[in-house]
Amino acid sequence: MFTLFRSLKIVLQQLLKGKLDNNLETVKLPLRVMPWDCDLNLHINNGRYLSILDLARTQLYMATGVLSLLMGRDRWGSVVVSAHIVYRRSIDIFVKYDIASRFIARTDKFLIVEHQFIVKGEIAVLCYVSVAFTDKNGIVETDRFINDIGLSTLKLDEHSEDLSSYIKTNESFIDIMKQQGKL
Repeated sequence: MFTLFRSLKIVLQQLLKGKLDNNLETVKLPLRVMPWDCDLNLHINNGRYLSILDLARTQLYMATGVLSLLMGRDRWGSVVVSAHIVYRRSIDIFVKYDIASRFIARTDKFLIVEHQFIVKGEIAVLCYVSVAFTDKNGIVETDRFINDIGLSTLKLDEHSEDLSSYIKTNESFIDIMKQQGKL
């Protein structure tokens, strides 16, 4: 329920801000830790981070025009394929923080979004999320839409060492699941 109210607020705020000039820019979402975000230690619950990141990606999709692609005549979907999250420090109740989100890379099937939870100018939590776009036939290859959303400068196979490691880990997990008959 609380996520719904935050979602509406973010949508309205982003409608007023409009689209980015450069879709590789970072979008910042200012938030505050509320009691419903917390566990018994009175900091953001580890499971809540992923829900909050859904809100940040919605804002990113609106700011970059991805949302209009998803809502277009082909009615594509967006699904999170994997997430790698590193918690450097907890974010306590009522603390203000920003989520900085941006597209940082792509593979043939996924866009990779970097999310940073920033408290007082310091990264408290870092997360890489692989996102796939789907249509009625399954996953849409990134070559089909990358130009339409202004991300053509994200090149295949041009990744930093840490991103390459993340991508290889994802591929390994997918291979294991296929071998086990789970995919």
